[in-house]
Amino acid sequence: MTSVLQQLRTHTAHQHQALEDTMPFAALMTDSFSASRYTDTLLTLRSFHGAIHQVTQEAPTHPVTSMLDASAVCGALDADLLVLNAPTAPEFVNNPPLTSQCTDIIACGYVWLGSSMGAKMIYRWLLSNGAASLPKNYYQTLSGCNQHWAGFRHYVDGLTLTEQEGEQICRSANALFSGLRNTASRLHTAMEPA
Repeated sequence: MTSVLQQLRTHTAHQHQALEDTMPFAALMTDSFSASRYTDTLLTLRSFHGAIHQVTQEAPTHPVTSMLDASAVCGALDADLLVLNAPTAPEFVNNPPLTSQCTDIIACGYVWLGSSMGAKMIYRWLLSNGAASLPKNYYQTLSGCNQHWAGFRHYVDGLTLTEQEGEQICRSANALFSGLRNTASRLHTAMEPA
């Protein structure tokens, strides 16, 4: 029997790679990095985290909800975006829309907490690559969520899920990755000069 986490790793790998290849994310930790692309990245991530925060508020007692530190992460994003004098974050483009069902909350936890591992690397890169003037509250705060990965893994591995529930979690996680790409693309289009 394949664990849900193994299913998630296998069935979301292509979406995860596609996200890393999408601007502005593709500019992180490269020579094409700029303050403008950094702002676009944070705006996209504010949309993503805000959508998940809203859904997890509808499921406050779900064990994954407390692992995300959603208020702190969204607050850190808001603080960074304020320093960058950024416009309002766009609406998160997710299809189908997120729900507070257990399968969606688990998918949210997988993408969010998985991102915390990448945030740790990006935060270190920002500190060591001349980005001193850029605010880094978000990456510092999100990287702290990494401490919850083991608890998340333990929680998910302890669940008895049907095959359909496992498939739904994978669909929801893929929709989140796709939603990040769609939101980034929509933001990029909106920011282009007419």
